[in-house]
Amino acid sequence: MSEFKKICISLLSLFAVVSAVPAGRCASEAEEKNDAYYVSSSTGDDKNPGTKQKPWKSLDKISATTFNAGDTIYLMRGDTFEGCVILNGAGMEKSPITLAAYGDGNRPFIKGPGGDSVCVTFPASSKGWRILSVEMGHAREGLKIISHERNEYYFFEDVFIHDINNKKWKDNWDMINWIYWGHAVYFTGGGTVENFTLKNCIFKGNDCDIYPNEPFGEKGVGLKNISIDGCTFTEGLFNSVYQWPGEGKTGERFSITNCMFYKNGAGDMPYGTTSILTGFMSGELNSSIVSGNEFAYQQDFHGNDGCAYDFESSAGGITFRDNFIHDCFGESILFMPGVNGNVIKRDNILIENNLFVKNCTGSKLHRSEIDFLLQDGHEGDITIKNNRFIRLPEIGMIAPIPKCVIDQNNVDITTLLTETPEFAVDAKKNTLTLSCADPHAVLYFTTDGSVPTRQSEKYTGQVIPITKTMVVNCKAFRENYLPSRTLCTLVSP
Repeated sequence: MSEFKKICISLLSLFAVVSAVPAGRCASEAEEKNDAYYVSSSTGDDKNPGTKQKPWKSLDKISATTFNAGDTIYLMRGDTFEGCVILNGAGMEKSPITLAAYGDGNRPFIKGPGGDSVCVTFPASSKGWRILSVEMGHAREGLKIISHERNEYYFFEDVFIHDINNKKWKDNWDMINWIYWGHAVYFTGGGTVENFTLKNCIFKGNDCDIYPNEPFGEKGVGLKNISIDGCTFTEGLFNSVYQWPGEGKTGERFSITNCMFYKNGAGDMPYGTTSILTGFMSGELNSSIVSGNEFAYQQDFHGNDGCAYDFESSAGGITFRDNFIHDCFGESILFMPGVNGNVIKRDNILIENNLFVKNCTGSKLHRSEIDFLLQDGHEGDITIKNNRFIRLPEIGMIAPIPKCVIDQNNVDITTLLTETPEFAVDAKKNTLTLSCADPHAVLYFTTDGSVPTRQSEKYTGQVIPITKTMVVNCKAFRENYLPSRTLCTLVSP
């Protein structure tokens, strides 16, 4: 063989090796190419190829890798991963990059080091990601999404985010320190995040749960096509969800459905707290839906609110329908007034077919004992109709609102609620059972964080296994009675 042929063959072989290296990965990683990468803090080694038999070990190894559309990173169930992770790579709507769990046991736990740390960061170059069945906590932020221009396609399911706090802000109660609180999901960067979904996730003990940076400033991130479905929010310190794209941005289609808001506003907070704070939304009627949710025991022992839903600023295209609001400290729905004589415009707002039960529980301390507080400084189209109340309804209006329609079908309902269910846990067997004092009640329950309905799983005395940290929500139904308050309990194996 001539020397020239030997050189050509060598060059072709080298070209073949280089061509096999995927973009964003080094040659050593391509020696054993795989689209699935396994990580175990208990059995892995970062020198391994990342296969199921030879997994990586650390979050640092993940952070140092740029993944491609269609890749999946698996974290070992039952393992605790100390530290933080940066997820690099751009997936697509039909071919996302996935961070998920494998093996048996509880969700893999990304445990932050506290301080100003962030459990999971999506840099501005990353988009098109899914996170499935992962736990994170003990940091200042849980999920941080950075957008400088336009980032889209994020899907999170069965994610448990807890103990996301920042104690520094307690040293100064100035309102500007809102941005320094802990945020379970934090949008920042001044760009726009679109097509973002949270489904069947659990939020517990966080300062704030869903928060766009600078909601009252000109650099707020834009949010569009946001869906929060079947999640449970419990024991939060301040406002749970900011349905709010940031001033200067126009928000559209920010829907919150089938969620359980339970005993939030639990902190020593001097400001008013609420389950959902909305503002700067836009669109035609039904553009954004808040429906099928339950708001229970919203607290506010040191502020002025303690309500389920707070219209803090301008809003439009919002329908608040088929929700159950009960035992809240303050008014159920608050329309904040304009400041310094300013008029707030709210168009295409419909509040209908909701059930209100024994709210304003802090009335002796509170400024009012009414379910709706509509203060002065408004204009726009607001319709309130076909709602039901247990106790005589009061709709407070310090000043009339132009075009505000209050339908005469807002009536007092004297029918009793069904008894609330109870639960018992067998810690030795890691099982749970349900019961109800009413022998005529039929129980339906969920374990995915959503509010139970008659379409949920029926309880017939079966033992419910506790295989991971989960929320058991149970509701009792009885003929000719209203459904019960939901039993909401968080359990762990």
